[in-house]
Amino acid sequence: MAPMNPQSDSSFGSGTMRQIFDALRRQGRVLIICFVALSVGVIVAVLGAAPMYQGKLKILVKQDRADSVVSGLPEAAAGRYYYRELTETELMSQIELLKSGELIEKVALETGLATRVQNEQPSLTQAEALDEAADSLRARLDVSPVRRTWLIDVSYEADDRQFTRNVLDTLARLYLEKHLAVQRPAGTYQFFTEQSQRARQELDLLREQLASFSVEHQVVSAALEKEAVLQKLNEFDALRRQAAALLAESNRRLATVSGELARVPQQHTATVRTDAGVARDITARILTLEMQRTQLLQKFTPTYRGVLDVDAQLREARAALEAAERTPVVEQTVADNPTRQWLDTEAARTRADQAALSARVVSLAGAVGQYRARAMELELRDAEQQELARQLKAAEAKYLLYAQKQEEARISDELDRTRIANVVIADGPSVAAEPQREPGLAFLPLLLGVALLLSGGAALTVDALTPACRRWNAGTTRPVGPIIVHASPSQQPIS
Repeated sequence: MAPMNPQSDSSFGSGTMRQIFDALRRQGRVLIICFVALSVGVIVAVLGAAPMYQGKLKILVKQDRADSVVSGLPEAAAGRYYYRELTETELMSQIELLKSGELIEKVALETGLATRVQNEQPSLTQAEALDEAADSLRARLDVSPVRRTWLIDVSYEADDRQFTRNVLDTLARLYLEKHLAVQRPAGTYQFFTEQSQRARQELDLLREQLASFSVEHQVVSAALEKEAVLQKLNEFDALRRQAAALLAESNRRLATVSGELARVPQQHTATVRTDAGVARDITARILTLEMQRTQLLQKFTPTYRGVLDVDAQLREARAALEAAERTPVVEQTVADNPTRQWLDTEAARTRADQAALSARVVSLAGAVGQYRARAMELELRDAEQQELARQLKAAEAKYLLYAQKQEEARISDELDRTRIANVVIADGPSVAAEPQREPGLAFLPLLLGVALLLSGGAALTVDALTPACRRWNAGTTRPVGPIIVHASPSQQPIS
């Protein structure tokens, strides 16, 4: 199909406008009545609007302070300051917090708006009056973000200038308190104070237990005393082993000496001497007698009595010499055996040493047993003392941690009291000096234009619902004027 002529669209549009004008002309009475009624209402509303005092407030949302973190770690980032980019979600959260029902109800209570509503309507209960006052306050309160900033614009209007300012002041104060209550845990300082006191009591109790433990068991430092006892135990055990070795050596020595005593006789021949001295004496006498005889013969004859006496003596001496040579005399001396005496002495000494060593071994064994028992007891006391010391150290660490957290919570609370928070009042509450009407006279032409449009719409609606309008709609199905379609040279024009 060939494209239609653009002039047909303009013809169709002009036909539609003529139809609208015809309908308005037919329903002129309805149009005039509606316009007059709406105009009167608009004029009355504008002229009768009560003057309102408008107040404004600006809140800046920022992130220059980290909220307190309740943590058991000493390295918690409580109270640290840093900067980061604020998100749109956080900004909208603050706006919703400003619009929250609890906050609005608190403002209505503190400003006396609920009391005013209840005085105006005595039939309402206190809860109903509070709900109505909150709805009225929410209707006049406008909270919106300022574009491309982190500011929140808050506006409120009322017929009383002082009341408007009071509402904004109360709203700002309660909002900051609500923000602090929401952002940081409630009762943080009280919690850490209680925990710090409890940790201090536990620390004092453990100190008393450790002191009473030392007094009860007579132990100052079980670890050091155990080391000293173990050192003494090693020394006495070494002495006991040495004494036991000496005792074994003494037993072996006594056994050996006893065996030698069984073999060695008690007595032995001390000296053996022959009687060679008698023969030598007799021989010497014979020589003496011969020399005397020779001397006598030189003076006297052989028959001289003196010579004869000497000869008789010589004969006796020679006879005694012969007898001594035939039967020699042997002299023997018998005495105690010195080896046996040494063995007896050594055995007695060894027995004495054996008794002393046995007593020494027994005494050292008793001392070793006592030191070992003391070391085992000190081992148990050391374990108990170390457990108490560990608990005491843990209690000290816990007390220091809670004390530090208590101080951090106190500092945070002090900062909160001075309003150093993530939101600040950028522009304090301000109320216009002169009241304004809403809507004002400047909006009257616009409102009259709206009334005219609404009246025309009402007239068209009424015209569309009448039977004549339906017949008119049926008659408008015929084309208005000729429709000219431009065709190509090979086609015939269609009229």
